[in-house]
Amino acid sequence: MACANADEALDRLSHYETHTLVATDIHMPGRLDGTALAQEIWRRWPTLPVILTSGDVVIDPSQLPAHFMFMPKPWGVSDLIAMIDKVVTLPRRGTW
Repeated sequence: MACANADEALDRLSHYETHTLVATDIHMPGRLDGTALAQEIWRRWPTLPVILTSGDVVIDPSQLPAHFMFMPKPWGVSDLIAMIDKVVTLPRRGTW
């Protein structure tokens, strides 16, 4: 399901029981950007996989928990599918 901003995403995550994956751009409207959203998800739902993406920000993957991934833009659908496959099967470890 799509969300307009991080606050809406957090609200939906709080009210739906089944979460498989969150994908977010680092730059997004609202009180929190995508990085802050990811940090809040990791705090509240530490095993929920997250894919962060951006066309102008680069995140060192070694700085992310094992089930968080960064995918630089531009990317195609096949890239996204491969990333989803990878992130939902990673072992749950690491700290932010």
